[in-house]
Amino acid sequence: IQDSVKRNFGQFGLAAVLPSLQVKRFDRDSGLCIVRVSKKYLEVAWASLTLIEKINNVECHLAVTHLSGSL
Repeated sequence: IQDSVKRNFGQFGLAAVLPSLQVKRFDRDSGLCIVRVSKKYLEVAWASLTLIEKINNVECHLAVTHLSGSL
């Protein structure tokens, strides 16, 4: 996620998002990943997730399926 933020929004975008960016849970079997980010930088994080095409040289497609104000 950090690489995508930096590639698409530069060092400034990464510096803004990084303090609040957390992967809270990842389940390899279901493919579910819960990411936490400040509301202020939600659009940057969402766009960065959407623009990810490969993870560890494996093609993938990420989609945000739910948005919540709390965990």
